[in-house]
Amino acid sequence: MGRRKQQEDIIILRTFHVQWINHPVYGCKSQYVAEDVLFEDMTTDLQSFGVADELDYDDAMVHFIDGNMCVITRDRDLRLPIGRF
Repeated sequence: MGRRKQQEDIIILRTFHVQWINHPVYGCKSQYVAEDVLFEDMTTDLQSFGVADELDYDDAMVHFIDGNMCVITRDRDLRLPIGRF
C-alpha cells in the first residue's frame, strides 16, 4: 500500500524590503519586514499602507517615516510550515 503524502499547513508572510535614505541612525541600510511590521511600525496611515500593500513584486514606493525617507519594495512571500511534518 502506498504512502499518502500528508497535506502541509503553511502560513504565508508577505515581505517588504525597506531601504533607508540618509537616516540619522540607520544611514543607508536596509531591512526586510513582514506586512504586519510594515503596517504597525512603518506606515503612518491606512492610505500609505494600502499603496505598499498593492505593490507587485519588485515594485517600489517612496515613503517618509517620522520625516526620514525610505524606499519600500514588495519582495517575495515567505512560506512557513506549521503543524505536523
